[in-house]
Amino acid sequence: MKKLEQIRQESKEIKDKIDYTEERLRKLKNQEQKILKQDIEKRRKERTYRQ
Repeated sequence: MKKLEQIRQESKEIKDKIDYTEERLRKLKNQEQKILKQDIEKRRKERTYRQ
């Protein structure tokens, strides 16, 4: 029975780590999208100034 509890605890810890990692990944992807969007807008502005 002790072994089962230990496995459950380890499983929960692993699940928590996965959740944390997925959350970080989502935030980084959002950040990347914002940066790409800003870059696109910057290029558009540069193009309109050149014309």
